[in-house]
Amino acid sequence: MLTFALIFVILWGFLLVVLHSDRCLHLGGSYAPSRLSCTGGPADFPSFLQFSFQPQILFLSLALSAGTASVLHRLMSRFTRRGGADGRQTPGQ
Repeated sequence: MLTFALIFVILWGFLLVVLHSDRCLHLGGSYAPSRLSCTGGPADFPSFLQFSFQPQILFLSLALSAGTASVLHRLMSRFTRRGGADGRQTPGQ
């Protein structure tokens, strides 16, 4: 469960940054990833935190991150269970 939570948090943060920068660039601004800020865009462009807590962005990013984390976690657990406890292949595989 800890692995799933870690994957989820990393994906969620990455997705929020991508969505924020994409919106900034789409509106004609330039994005500074080190400061998570948009310059040259509209004057009322929201800050990263304001943008992240908009309901549609929050739910979209949570849903996409949860789905992707679930798939990645299942793939990782499938590949790590292939070997036995001592690293040898189990019979029949």
